[in-house]
Amino acid sequence: MKKQKWSLITMVAMAIVLTAIMSCKKDNNNTAEFTLTGITANGTDLNGSSSATGVDPNSIFIVTFSTNVDASTVNSSNITLIRQSDDSTIATSTSTTGNTIRITPSTNLGSGNLYTLTLGAGIKSTDGVSFVQTTRTFTTLGAYAPVGEVAYWNFEGNANDASGNGYNASASIAVNYVAGRNTTAGQAASFDGSTSIIEIPGGPALENTSTFTLSFWINGDTLGHRSSDSIPFLKGNFVMGAGFFRGFEIECGATFNFCKFGASYAVTGAPTPTVANDFYVDGNGEDASHGGWQGILSEADLSSQGGFTGLLVGKWANIVITFDASTEIRKMYVNGALTETDDLHLWPAGDPLQTATGLEFEPNATDLGTDFVFGFAADRTTTFWNDTPFGNYASPNANHFKGLLDDVRIYHKVITDAEIAQMYSSGK
Repeated sequence: MKKQKWSLITMVAMAIVLTAIMSCKKDNNNTAEFTLTGITANGTDLNGSSSATGVDPNSIFIVTFSTNVDASTVNSSNITLIRQSDDSTIATSTSTTGNTIRITPSTNLGSGNLYTLTLGAGIKSTDGVSFVQTTRTFTTLGAYAPVGEVAYWNFEGNANDASGNGYNASASIAVNYVAGRNTTAGQAASFDGSTSIIEIPGGPALENTSTFTLSFWINGDTLGHRSSDSIPFLKGNFVMGAGFFRGFEIECGATFNFCKFGASYAVTGAPTPTVANDFYVDGNGEDASHGGWQGILSEADLSSQGGFTGLLVGKWANIVITFDASTEIRKMYVNGALTETDDLHLWPAGDPLQTATGLEFEPNATDLGTDFVFGFAADRTTTFWNDTPFGNYASPNANHFKGLLDDVRIYHKVITDAEIAQMYSSGK
């Protein structure tokens, strides 16, 4: 009898254990898988078999999963967005609703940049299931350009600042928008060499900095660009600027045989707070070691390419100018290649340019308007040089620019040789 009783108790205990095991299995079977079902960037699918291209630089990323997400596990250590060109981590903010994470970058992602988005294993479902780490790569829309522009004009039917920083045109006269250098580049601004001008408030704010980069695409036109004299002559080209050389300007010769960056530099220990100087480059190869000015460290010989004329007239060229006050080095690049390097330390002893601390629009000037302009080198309120035929906007012989401009960018930093080369190769 006792034996039967113990057998019964044993059988009941085994049944209880078996029931518990089956219950655990059932619970495990009911735990939902936690997998990625989709990633989009302003509608562009990032979850395909290949890296996505043409992604909007202002994208918000929507990530969806097979089950609900534990919001407490969604943070910057589990979600990273890295720009590959300089290995920079882009700050993001996130919000979680049900099975969806919304990722918002803190800044515009720039054009033509390659990124890696990583969703880490620390993300968990509300059931406590860990996600398997996943990465997706994508490239933003357009030709490559370094991020961080202070201003950017792409001339897509207007002269608004595409950087979002508000340097928009306040006036535009006789400017047309035409097909640019390629399909990706879109439209370009066309200037007639007579009255065309775009005026943009804020010239001093664009110029005043210790580190500076100006990049632009230009296509020069000499056809019919002549004075109204009885014996006409080809007119020069004030391409863009604010306050002429007392602010900053880009000037090209009548045949586009040179490119000059005239600018006002902040200096110390001089009678005036600023000193103007021309960064004149003609690509003749004459640096300090080859019969040129003592401050020119290097200058390329462009004669085999027809000089600047051969590169700029009727052809698209990319010109980049940089200045770094910490090293007193300024450079000009043409089509991605370094063309001239100047060292202001090598100017004659006692020259105030040796003390330059940056670029600065001439302070307290009463004869200079402060708008930054395209098509000329000063706005229409400027009276300086009104007594000259070339510098008076209203003069028929004024050096109005004739040709096309596109993708003008200003940075308050010095972009690198590699960035400049990549910008040209992807944008040409």
